[in-house]
Amino acid sequence: MQIGIALQHYASVHEMLPPGCVNATRPVLSEEKGYHVSWVAATLPFLGKRNIYEHFDFSASVYDNRNKKPRAIQIEVLICPSAALPSLEVGPCFYAGCHHDSEAPIDIDQNGVLFLNSSVKRNDVADGFSQTIYVGECLPDHPNLGWASGTRSTLRNMGSSFKGPQYIYTEPEQFPDAERDLKLVGGFGSQHSYHGANFLFGDGSVRRLKDTIDIEVLRLLANRHDGQMVGDF
Repeated sequence: MQIGIALQHYASVHEMLPPGCVNATRPVLSEEKGYHVSWVAATLPFLGKRNIYEHFDFSASVYDNRNKKPRAIQIEVLICPSAALPSLEVGPCFYAGCHHDSEAPIDIDQNGVLFLNSSVKRNDVADGFSQTIYVGECLPDHPNLGWASGTRSTLRNMGSSFKGPQYIYTEPEQFPDAERDLKLVGGFGSQHSYHGANFLFGDGSVRRLKDTIDIEVLRLLANRHDGQMVGDF
């Protein structure tokens, strides 16, 4: 809910949501190369973390030594209180923005609300805020990316239903072997015992969705402008 309030405040000031990731090349690869400023980093002042924001050097890559100290900080609001805290070299992020409604590399012109160089405005969420997923739970799985990195560390998609404790959707034939793991983004997931995950919607509500939910419903909720009606979920 705190993340939802922060995104709403950001959108009020800038008249759009923050970019899911800022980078000059596409698609985004989940590696420590590139500019890769995440939506989380851009939202820090609205999360009550302006001091960290002020110490971040946005003229450099998030992986630059100049940003080593701020990105190593663990930010409480980004950590799920019921999950085991992993041993990472950077501040982890247990909540990922929704960049697309299917498994695909992080790129431009995708169907979520937070993707590469995105600038989603209110009118762009054509399906309605209460019917559009903004952010969902995930589990950190890379020791050197963290909340500052606009990679799979802070962005996920609805390529498949989620499973506990963690479910990563893969299609090995989709990418060449050398690039497959770097382009793969994966889905949402959690360690909750109720076999589900919490999702933030555009209206600011947080809803607990079970992993038994129809995948087609999930994909509709992950798409901001498909024009389809979604019933109860």
